[in-house]
Amino acid sequence: MRTISKISFFLAISALVLSFPLSGAQASNLKNLTRAERHQLQIIPPMSPSDPIFEVDGNLFKAALAGDLKISETVSPARFNQYSSSSVRLSGGQFILFWQDDRLGSLKIFAQLFDSTGSALSGNRMMIGRSDGYDVIEPKAASDGSGGFFLAWRDIATGRIYAARFSSNLTQTVTTFAVNDTISANFAGPFDLDSYSDGRLVVAWEEYAGANNIALRIFSPAGAALTSTLRVNSDSTICSRWVPSLAVNKGGGMAVVWEDYRNGNADIFMRVLNQDGSPVGNDFGVVQAAFDDSAQYLPQIAYSALDGFAVTWLDRRSGTQKVYLQRYTTAGGLVGSNINISGTDSAVEDWDISTAVNSANNLVASWAEIGESDRIIIQRFGPSFALNGAPITVNQPSAGGRWETSIAIGISDNIISGWTDYRAGNPDIYLQMLTSSGNLIFTNDKIVNDDTQGAPSTNPDIAYLDDNRSAVVFSSRRSDDGDIYLQMQNSAGSPIGNNFKINTDTLSALQDEPSLAVSGQKILTVWNDARAVAGVTGQRIFARFGTTTGTFPNSDFAVSDPGIISSKNIPRAAMARNQSALVAWIDFRNGTGQIWGRMISDPGNLIGTEFKISGSSDLDNDDLCIGRDSSDVFSIVWLSRGFAGGPAAIVSRYSAAGAFLTRFTYNGNMPGTVMTALSTAVNDSGDVYLLWAGVSSSTHLYLTVLSKSGAVRLAATEVPGVQNVNPQQPDIAVDNNRKIMASWIDSRSGKRIAYYQIYNSNFIPAGANIPVSATAVEFMQTPTVSSYRDRGWVAWVDPRQYGLNVYSNSILYAATEADDNKSTELPSQFALDQNYPNPFNPATTIEFSVPSKSLVKIEIIDILGRTTAVVADAEFPSGKYRVVWNGRDSAGHMAASGIYFYRLSSGGFSATRKMILLK
Repeated sequence: MRTISKISFFLAISALVLSFPLSGAQASNLKNLTRAERHQLQIIPPMSPSDPIFEVDGNLFKAALAGDLKISETVSPARFNQYSSSSVRLSGGQFILFWQDDRLGSLKIFAQLFDSTGSALSGNRMMIGRSDGYDVIEPKAASDGSGGFFLAWRDIATGRIYAARFSSNLTQTVTTFAVNDTISANFAGPFDLDSYSDGRLVVAWEEYAGANNIALRIFSPAGAALTSTLRVNSDSTICSRWVPSLAVNKGGGMAVVWEDYRNGNADIFMRVLNQDGSPVGNDFGVVQAAFDDSAQYLPQIAYSALDGFAVTWLDRRSGTQKVYLQRYTTAGGLVGSNINISGTDSAVEDWDISTAVNSANNLVASWAEIGESDRIIIQRFGPSFALNGAPITVNQPSAGGRWETSIAIGISDNIISGWTDYRAGNPDIYLQMLTSSGNLIFTNDKIVNDDTQGAPSTNPDIAYLDDNRSAVVFSSRRSDDGDIYLQMQNSAGSPIGNNFKINTDTLSALQDEPSLAVSGQKILTVWNDARAVAGVTGQRIFARFGTTTGTFPNSDFAVSDPGIISSKNIPRAAMARNQSALVAWIDFRNGTGQIWGRMISDPGNLIGTEFKISGSSDLDNDDLCIGRDSSDVFSIVWLSRGFAGGPAAIVSRYSAAGAFLTRFTYNGNMPGTVMTALSTAVNDSGDVYLLWAGVSSSTHLYLTVLSKSGAVRLAATEVPGVQNVNPQQPDIAVDNNRKIMASWIDSRSGKRIAYYQIYNSNFIPAGANIPVSATAVEFMQTPTVSSYRDRGWVAWVDPRQYGLNVYSNSILYAATEADDNKSTELPSQFALDQNYPNPFNPATTIEFSVPSKSLVKIEIIDILGRTTAVVADAEFPSGKYRVVWNGRDSAGHMAASGIYFYRLSSGGFSATRKMILLK
């Protein structure tokens, strides 16, 4: 099973997992995050420097095609993530609201057009998206001065901001253009934009290019750059500078404000610029000196032709986060003092300000008030930015979080208020309109997004049950932040029954990262669970036993200590033949992610206490797997990214009673190649099969086989056909006939698609890589495989219909594939065949025969008689085998060219042959 990699920063945040886009659980808990944690969610280094092709105004749904079994069921109502709204007024008083939306699997920019009264014109439309499944986020819009608009967004994969121009009928009139420079290692964070009446566009953003600065660039109405990238901040101190906000004086210059950490804490800084981007003096602090030691966050700026610039921000000077305002004029500078405009109620905190100026040049502000009942607030202002009336609540009273306000001015100075609302248990976009005098126009606020069915189903794991059946578990957000479901299927591709909910709690809580283990007639599911236990929420590992007939007579139970609510991830389990089980997981109880385990048995018995599996030198642990051999010995394997000497696979073996037996490590033995991802399977003899991604100048995928003692049975051998295509999310299974099924995601087609490769029992690839599905989809993720008696089972996630869903199929690989190279007769004597190719560079294959179960060692020996490498040192049953020497010595260095010998020794038998390594 594969889960999407976690970013270690966010693992320190209890009960949340960082993976953009936000899950429902993450979105609902935004108000519990610190300012730095919220900002970190927005900063993702780029993955590709290439400019993508964007879909503009694409179809909302793609029909499912036949051939794969859809495992996760589609339900109503829809439970997708919609947030980060922005709005702009068009000609004729129409306006459009934009937001980011994951109903198609990846985040895309959606829009809804309204008439001047706030009535929707047709349905939601997808405005901007990528056809390869990477996310586009944070739409921002500004008028183009001619009744149309500019729309800009951030592209996660490239780290760039892109923009395009559209007419009032939403037809694109200017080709998409990149805003920030495309130099290596340069990427953008959150941004803002504004425009002049003649259609010039100005964009300011967080720039990451060795240092974190605020950057700005000006574009013509046709999208041509009028300036290079300009640094806004005059100070060059190395520090964080976040979330710029920009406002232009339509008749002259502009100003930018941002969150600045040059003094060691969050301050608000500002700089005034001419309309060509040249500075007017240096940047300066906006907060009064007496209060700049307290934290100030998330500034916004707007311009009034009568009153100058209005700077608003969140301020903690009173101990509670409130909205403050400062006036600035070009003639008088900072006018008066900072003013609290949101009150003094210490029971509520304010977030997410947005501001606009109406045709009378009066300011309007909105923010989210977070307390026992979250509210969206509108505050109107008069001349000199004086408060005009009391704050106005625009949302209907209801449970659920509210945040991320947006505001625009409509016809007759009507106020257009948008926000993200969690009243339905998932984030939706809501709208309310007010008259210029502050009266609500709609009797009830209205939901904007029109999705009606579907919910993300992710993180599948699959296990065979017998020759013709398998089971898949996965996490689904159909009812709340996430529940665990199970679906059985047969080899004909038909479901057996319906999705069955595994976790037995009834209140809303996040359950995720499920994993399966099967032994005999028993099935065990383990997962990560954030439910409240004894009134205390936090991450714990839960489990539930069932039968392979699909019955689950007993409830789920906590495996990890309920009193320890540290962050946890990647729970895994394996069952012994006596159906006791070892459960392991990564646990941050001591501040670093260590591997912990516990023995359990059906129906919910805890055997002994938790025990620590990893050592103190195992740091930044990930990619945890567990297997069990025919002697009921458990092998727990994981990737230690922080291991001394470089990332390494760690194997720790335990008895069926949970007693530690032995431990060994493997780092790939390839200097210059770093192990970055790992999946593991264990055969009945305890051999450990490693499928791992290694990065040198590019990413490659390797297969390694180790004996139960740690000896290398198969040195790192590159999976064929996976060069230069960015392989990731590997998974591996080995069946009872020792045939291997490997799967992974790569981008050879330009999209992230899952492939599989079969190997026979001699580690020889059978045929070529094959896509797991013949259906063309936008992307795939988290493939998981299981195999038994020459049949492979695979499950994965793709967005072909109603968002992310789990799909599956099976592959019968006997005779026609994996058995092609298998001898039909067992050998009667030892034999060592001539290697091929010979001479060779860089690798060669050595075949040998074993007449009966024997310990076999194959050494590579140089011309001076010194052992260069050992390519086999393990027990082999009767059969014919192949091993590969990759031309490297035992230290992983490339061997010198020349004559070498390879020697097979087993008991009293020994045979030697000669080979030549060329350069």
